Order: sequence, then structure tokens, then C-alpha cells
Amino acid sequence: GYIFEDLDITLSPNGVNVVFERDRSIEKKHILIFDHNIPTVDQDAGSRCISNFIDCFIALDFMVTFIASNPHHDIVYRKMFQEKGVNVLYGDEYEFWNERYLWFLREHLDHFDMVLCSRSSVCINPLIFLRNNQFEGKILYFGHDLGYLRLEQEFKLKNDLSISLAAMRSKADEDFMYKNVDVPLVCSNNEVEYLLSHKINATYIPPYFFEVDREIPDFGNRVGLMFVGGFQHTPNQDAIRWFVEE
Repeated sequence: GYIFEDLDITLSPNGVNVVFERDRSIEKKHILIFDHNIPTVDQDAGSRCISNFIDCFIALDFMVTFIASNPHHDIVYRKMFQEKGVNVLYGDEYEFWNERYLWFLREHLDHFDMVLCSRSSVCINPLIFLRNNQFEGKILYFGHDLGYLRLEQEFKLKNDLSISLAAMRSKADEDFMYKNVDVPLVCSNNEVEYLLSHKINATYIPPYFFEVDREIPDFGNRVGLMFVGGFQHTPNQDAIRWFVEE
């Protein structure tokens, strides 16, 4: 490589490692994040959580690369993360479900120190690829919740066989992820205890954090109740119906 002593940076030879030289990140730690969507931070808790992950890694001076399985993203959110310095992979050459993105992994996997997998519905195939290609970095998995437990409870209520089958598929996927990564992460201590009873050592991590006002009204000065939840997530629909009706 070429060394510029006055600038204290090292560059690769011309035309080599272009993806990592264009932002002068070749000497940084690199993390690749897989999720179902570019985080829509003001719309759902899962997005807020992954956005917090990204902010933390940026604060730790990682270079963050992000790939979403959903190709139909909102350009406003994409630009939001690009302006933070995130390398967002998008477009036909990174299309997810026909595995076009794998060319990028084959070419650049050695540059990544860590991979964060978000959601089993997205990350089964990437995890298989990483293991089959002897990825030497750390693989983290954050499943957001143990969705199959929720489905099992729903089956007990509705006695719908399709829900039971969905629960079994979800459990198989989650078990595969938790058992084949280096660092399983969960967002509640109850899930830590549950997984430990199934011989899986998971680590609790706070799912999100916010800037808050220092001056908070005491209880007597507060009025009303507010329900926060996106209705695309069916348990939230059940919750608000129960709240209103019962």
C-alpha cells in the first residue's frame, strides 16, 4: 500500500479494496448488518432498536454496512443512515431473495470483523453462508423476541392448526440461529432464563434508549393514558382490543 506520513493514513494499491478505501475505513473495524428493512425509526420498535445498534457501533468507531431483504425501501430513511456514514447496500445487484448479494460476501467477507443478524426470517441463509465459508469474525444474533412462544399462546386460544405449524417453523428457525451464532442477544431477562433452560446461553441487552426530559411531571400532574404500538404487529391489535373492551 501507499503511506502518507503527514496524514497518518495507509492506502491500498490503486484499484484494490475500493469499497473500503472510498471512505478511508480500511483501518477501522467493520460490521455487516442484515435486517428485513432499512430501519423506519419513527414507525416501529424493531427499527428503533436496530437504529440504536447502528448508533452504538458508529460511536465505537466501526464502519457499518447494512443490507435489507426488502428491496422496496423508503429513500428518506436510506439517506438518513447514509448521512450517518452507513454503507447501505441496495439495488438489483444486492437483491436478497435470489441471493444476488452473495457476490459481495464472497468478495469482501474477509474485511468484516463482525456480522449482526436481525430476525430469523431474514438471516437463515446468510448464517449458513457465513458458516460454510468459515467466517472468522464474530456473528451476533438479535431475534427481537421469541415469536414462537406468542404463536403457541395464540394456538391455544384459537385452536388453528396453521398457527401451530407456524409456531413450529418459527421455533426451528430461532433454535438454528441461537445455536449457530457466537453471541445470541435478547431484550428481556425472562428470555435469557427461558433459553438457558433449553441450553442456550443468551445475553440480555437493552433494546432501545432515548433522550428524555430531565423535568418529568409527577404522577398527580399527569392526565390520560397513551398506547404505543404499531398495528402491523398483530399482538398489538389484540392488546388494544383487550384494553378497550375489557
